[in-house]
Parts: sequence; C-alpha cells; structure tokens
Amino acid sequence: MKKLAFVLGLAIAIFVSAQIASAAQIIDDALQVNSLKVGQQGAGGVTYFNGTIVNETTGDDGANNPVTFGDNVRIDGRIYRGATAGTTDSLSLIVNDNMEVEGSLTVGSTNVLDAINGITTISQSDLDNYMLMSTYDAAANGLVDADKLDSGIAATLVGAGTVGNTEFGFLNGVTSGIQTQLDVKQEAGGAITGDGTTTQSGMLSVVTNDSNGKTLTISEVGTIQTNAGATSGGIWNLPDASSVIGAHFTFAVVAAQNLDINPRNGDQILAGTNNSGDAVRGNDIGSMITLVSLNGSSWAASGGSGSWDDVN
Repeated sequence: MKKLAFVLGLAIAIFVSAQIASAAQIIDDALQVNSLKVGQQGAGGVTYFNGTIVNETTGDDGANNPVTFGDNVRIDGRIYRGATAGTTDSLSLIVNDNMEVEGSLTVGSTNVLDAINGITTISQSDLDNYMLMSTYDAAANGLVDADKLDSGIAATLVGAGTVGNTEFGFLNGVTSGIQTQLDVKQEAGGAITGDGTTTQSGMLSVVTNDSNGKTLTISEVGTIQTNAGATSGGIWNLPDASSVIGAHFTFAVVAAQNLDINPRNGDQILAGTNNSGDAVRGNDIGSMITLVSLNGSSWAASGGSGSWDDVN
C-alpha cells in the first residue's frame, strides 16, 4: 500500500511539473527577490516587461534613485517617451547628461534649424553652457556661403565697430594686380609731377639744374629750371602749349650765361616777344620768369624779375 502511494505521488509530481514547464505561471501579488537570473550562456532568455520599470528606493537625501543598468545595453527597438512613438506626443525624450555619438547622427526634421532661427537674443552664459566651441574645427566647418545670408554683415560688427561702410567701399576695385601698383609706388625723395590736367596743390616745386639746356616734357610741369654749372649758353625748349594748358614752368639764371626759353613754332611767348616761335633770353644772375600755357598757342608770364629779351 505504501509502495502504491509513493508511485502515485511521483506520477502526480511529474504531471504537475510538466504542466508548469509548458504554461506561464500567473502571480496575482508582488514578487520580491534579491536577484533574478534569466537565461544562460549560449541560450539566452527573454524578460517581458508589460508595464513600467521603477526603482522605488531613495538616496540619503531622499531623492529617487534611478534604474541602473550595470552593463552595456543593446536596444533593438526605438526609444521614446510618452504613450506613443513619434513627434505627435507632447512628452519629449530628455538626455540629462553629456552624449557622445561615435557614428552618424541623422535629424529627421528641420526642427533644429527652426529652433536656431527663432533665437533673437542669447547671453554669453547661454553660449558657454550650450555651445562648447573649443574643440570645434571652425576652419573645416565654419564656412557660410554668401548666398545663404539674407543680408551682408554690418560693417560696425567688424574691428570692434571701428570699421565703417566707407572703409569697405575702398576695397571695391582692388584686384590681384594690387602688387603691380605697389611696385610702381612713389619712391622716397622722388619728384611728384602731373599730367598737365590738374594742379599739384600743396607740393614743393622741384629744382632741376641743367648746364646746357633741354627739351621739357609734360612730366616736368611745375618744376624750376636753372642753368647752374653752365659755362656757355643753353636752350630750354617748351612743350606744345596745347598739351599743357594751365601748367607752368619757372626758369632762373644761376650762372652768367644765356638761358634761352624757346616755344614750339606756332606758339608765342606773349611777354617780350613779337612773333610766334621767338625765344626769350635771360643772362643776369638772379633773373627769374614763370611761363603759363594759356591756350593752345600762347605762353604768358605770371611773374618774373630781371631782364628777358626777345631772340630769334
């Protein structure tokens, strides 16, 4: 009889065990264990959470302790907050710490740009808190195409506000050929002369000494010509009066030799000559005369001293 009872009990235990292995066991009350292991090496296991995972413990200060994962976490689905996935839910997913993305980060909408466009004012502290730029490669990533700007950058924002739109205007017309212009810049001590169309206001007159005369050019307008060092007479030929209208030349006798001022045939020196093409001569040391081109064929004396005579 005892043997029969033992066999019957064993059969019942095997039957119950088989039923437990083949069906989920439902516990209507809370189950508390110090640890729970699901699955094994090579076989794995699945843990179903049909509700919310919560850590009900608190720290020494009474603050709630977070749920802690003590190892790497692999998530095969999507992460979202709220009852439904997507942007239609009013609850946003909050990352309350630094985040490092080793792969690509894709933004599925333009909301980030819209948020940036909506910024009207931002303090330095905000920039310090949200925009750490010390490790950002501005040279590689900081290029903004001009056609992406609705308007130009205000000049007052450049050079601590000391640069104005007028200064920017000076850059117009400057090209790669600027070096050529610099190469022909005025040398120190060189003569500043004009092309005969304007007066070189405020400039000192250049004194040119020549012992035997010369043919004057437009580049020598405004100069003072002397015969310093001359041992014989010399002739200074004036340029075509029509090419230097309004320009002047000054002549001074420094050596006691003839200094003849000769106009182009067809031009006349109105002071001291009778005919076109006649020259005037001075040979007394200290004699000086300034001749100005009045029109296409006339030279007039705007000032002078000493004796200047007509010579053919």
